[in-house]
Amino acid sequence: MYEIESLNRKGERIVFLNKNKSMLIKEDYHINLYEITEQKKYKLLDKIAYSDGIIDFTMLSNEMIITSGRHTIIIYKKDKNTSYKLNQKIFNSNWAEIYRIKELENKNFAVCGWAGFFIFKMNDYSQYNIILEINYTRIYDFMEIKGKKNNFILYSVDKALIINGKDIINIINLENNIFKNFSNSRYICQLNESLFVLSGLRYITLFNSDTNQIKKINFLKDDDFDKRREKYFLNHCPNIFRYNSSSIILITLEGIFIIKVINEEKIQVQLRIFHKLIYGFDFEFNEEENSIIYYDKNTFWNKLKIKNKYIAK
Repeated sequence: MYEIESLNRKGERIVFLNKNKSMLIKEDYHINLYEITEQKKYKLLDKIAYSDGIIDFTMLSNEMIITSGRHTIIIYKKDKNTSYKLNQKIFNSNWAEIYRIKELENKNFAVCGWAGFFIFKMNDYSQYNIILEINYTRIYDFMEIKGKKNNFILYSVDKALIINGKDIINIINLENNIFKNFSNSRYICQLNESLFVLSGLRYITLFNSDTNQIKKINFLKDDDFDKRREKYFLNHCPNIFRYNSSSIILITLEGIFIIKVINEEKIQVQLRIFHKLIYGFDFEFNEEENSIIYYDKNTFWNKLKIKNKYIAK
């Protein structure tokens, strides 16, 4: 059904880049940049020291590294010696936590957090400025609707907002998420060109960006729901990832679910893995390797690799 491989790497946060050719790991006040060789060895390319707390980080296609934390976005640029140096520090006391950073289709980048949603564009001096600002309390995740200029889905406490520029053009009511424990986890995935899937405590929400159709579907029955989630500290919203063009993967307290979406009307649970992953840390899903990247109790990152033969086509 699955196999587990240790990466033999520690750290609080991990990001895979460049189709698994590079890896960023946050550890001990450093961000370590690795190159992954064909022999699956990890060659350390640079060690970037930081002093501000980091919530999320990524590398853009221009090879700049962006980090976010409380009130602050920090941008590192590679110098002539291929080492990363501080390029820009953006501070705003009204931002509080900034949860997610993503590069956009037009090479700008966007962030979301406690104070809302913001898009940054580089100027002629290799500095980034805000070009769009949506002030809406607690945006925990977002996704660009490609093919529709300035259209985004913003995932908030109990609503998802569909925006076009500064205009809110649709609102999707979600479960009452007031007791959820949010971090820089994944709550939205895109299944195909127009279909987006939003995570919930007990059901998923399908949104078609072409037709604006919304469909909510339970994936957990009462008997399957882990009652521990009713307590505040365990009331986590499942992490959600695209598994393939017709299926999603949910990481929950009740296990790992691979769920097929059928005609945007119903779902079929294809596989359920009763594996207790540690909550409070972040997960990644490596689609090319069918692997969930997670922390174990010994604080090492592991790959839980799902075997395709257990998934119906």
